[in-house]
Amino acid sequence: MGYVACDVVYNTIDPQCQPGKFRLSTILFHHFVTMWLVLHPWQHPENGHLTAYSTVVELNTLFITLQRLFKSKFCQMGFYATWLSMRLMWYPYLIRRYHNAIVQWGAAPLTYTWWQVVGSQCVLVGLNFVWTGEVLYGMLRRKRKAG
Repeated sequence: MGYVACDVVYNTIDPQCQPGKFRLSTILFHHFVTMWLVLHPWQHPENGHLTAYSTVVELNTLFITLQRLFKSKFCQMGFYATWLSMRLMWYPYLIRRYHNAIVQWGAAPLTYTWWQVVGSQCVLVGLNFVWTGEVLYGMLRRKRKAG
């Protein structure tokens, strides 16, 4: 939670760290949704294991940070590999896993708690696909300009 809060402050103070206003707004939205999601295990420690399932995606963040620092092919490949495997495969799987866990825990579908956990995960997955589309669209635009 501390990292997310610090990143909200950093992005607010230095919005040029993002390539544009759209990315900035989606990053900030992502962080607020993440904070709402993380509040659930704080309030209900018996569901703390759900946080670990989501936190593994921070390997992807580590690779992009290392790539920006060192401009390494290894870090770039690690970023793309973890983006595909974690953000576009693992995170969508977690929607079902969180639904099953939260319903088994006692929260009915479409209640506040269900939206906080499962709904938040759906939003985060949606944003991952939005960002993937944004990158692919940018690559296609650059290819058309070059060709």
